[in-house]
Amino acid sequence: MRKAKLMSSAQSHRLHTSLLVLILITGLAILATLASSAFGGPLDPPAPPGSTMKTLQQVEPRTPISSVPFTITESGSYYFTNHIVAAPNAAGIYVDASDVTIDLNGFSLVGTTTSQDGILALENSYRNLTVRNGTITGWRNGIGAEFILGAVYEDLTLRNNTGGGLRAGAGVLIDRVRALVNGDHGILINEAVTIDSVEGSVIRSSMANGNGLDGIQFNEVDDFRYRPGGVLIEDNIASDNGGSLGAPYGAGIRINGNRARVEGNNVVSNDGFGINVTGAHNYIIGNSGAYNLNATGDDLGFDNFSFAGGNYAPEETSPTVTNPLSNVNY
Repeated sequence: MRKAKLMSSAQSHRLHTSLLVLILITGLAILATLASSAFGGPLDPPAPPGSTMKTLQQVEPRTPISSVPFTITESGSYYFTNHIVAAPNAAGIYVDASDVTIDLNGFSLVGTTTSQDGILALENSYRNLTVRNGTITGWRNGIGAEFILGAVYEDLTLRNNTGGGLRAGAGVLIDRVRALVNGDHGILINEAVTIDSVEGSVIRSSMANGNGLDGIQFNEVDDFRYRPGGVLIEDNIASDNGGSLGAPYGAGIRINGNRARVEGNNVVSNDGFGINVTGAHNYIIGNSGAYNLNATGDDLGFDNFSFAGGNYAPEETSPTVTNPLSNVNY
């Protein structure tokens, strides 16, 4: 009897041990299943992975220009891929659209003796042209865009063109442009062409040196139907202009119009006056001039400015300057 009880006790112990082992194995299986669901996933994905590569248009959403003549008929952004030399008897780039940006990308657009304009705008109904970052040389006019309203020209060198460096319409921003040794005006803003809508213009931080006529010239619209937009000309250098005709031609800065503010410019050794203003209601302050020949060919340095009546344009001679707004002969 006692032996039967002992055997029963041993069997019970083995049973308990078996149950514990079974529970442990089941728990480990459940944990393995949960871990697989959390960190693994199916070995065979439902679809192949998609491409992560971008198209060339997505990477560089601009149109390259590698040769001329080149005609732009659609709005958008265009860029140079290399230095470009002109084909004979043609313009370089024809602009036949609004909302166009041309980035020279640090390269040069080079003309020949029979070239037309480096960049030529074709119509007077277009708006918003931007040209930047490069050199335009050897053309008739570097940029002929008097028909474009509302343009930006920045970080450009316009040199050795047989006509003008830059011929612009109304509503322009001209910033850090160098117009050097061009046959006509260095920088010209001609509002009279784009009289359908006159907007103000700015020329700043630019250079106009050694050009055949005026260094910088502004012509206001001459039409009673339109109010002038005005112009701000500040912090520029204009020197040695007017060599093609001699005095009195070749002012450093010439204002043919009204409501201009001309401030902080340095005009030196031009064949005409350093600054010549023919209109009224202009604000001419803080400029300096020396050794401009003016109408008489006198380069003594004490008659560098010519201001018509009706302008605010105080003038003094260095070193006896008493008004900080004065235009100073030195």
